[in-house]
Amino acid sequence: MRYLLSFVFMGALSVASMAQAYSYMPRQLSGLYVGVMAGANMIEGKSGPRSPVFKNEATTADDTGLNAGLALGFKVGDFRLAGEVGINTKADLADYQFESMMYSAQLYYEIPVTRRIMPYFNVGIGHYSGTIKADPGISSDISGMAWNVGGGLTFALNRRVSLDLGYRYTDMGDKTFKDSEDEDVSFESTQHLIYLGWRYVF
Repeated sequence: MRYLLSFVFMGALSVASMAQAYSYMPRQLSGLYVGVMAGANMIEGKSGPRSPVFKNEATTADDTGLNAGLALGFKVGDFRLAGEVGINTKADLADYQFESMMYSAQLYYEIPVTRRIMPYFNVGIGHYSGTIKADPGISSDISGMAWNVGGGLTFALNRRVSLDLGYRYTDMGDKTFKDSEDEDVSFESTQHLIYLGWRYVF
């Protein structure tokens, strides 16, 4: 019994020491950083009113694909400003497909709950370019402005390296494309991204 109590005491002391060291990690460095991110992206597309080729009806559909991105930014205290590029894999939306690439500027604010765990919020604005493909024989390029809001948690591994677990909502606005009979079809897209990111501050 004495040995068991000693073991429990030493274990509790070790955990307390580790927790203290963990909580007193120096603040993350400010400066230039690079990052990568990857996640699952649910894209919702609304099209219509539709031409005779599209059965004269509006359609709403969604599909989940993959997203991958790169970031180059600058961190100052609790704020980060970054330029990001993201690629979305092809989404099957009813009787058409949509794939896109996004270029954006993002502003992040981290709430320093501890120096290891920091909730954050972000807003961004950017430009996207995409391709819509459908039968019969439709392939149309669309592009435009987009905005987003999001948030998540930052987990600092040390003063330079951190992981992000986040969510981002993106609105890509309302655009039009041509069907096979050269009729205009409206298209509106929104995206829900859940992602894991990695960052390194130089």
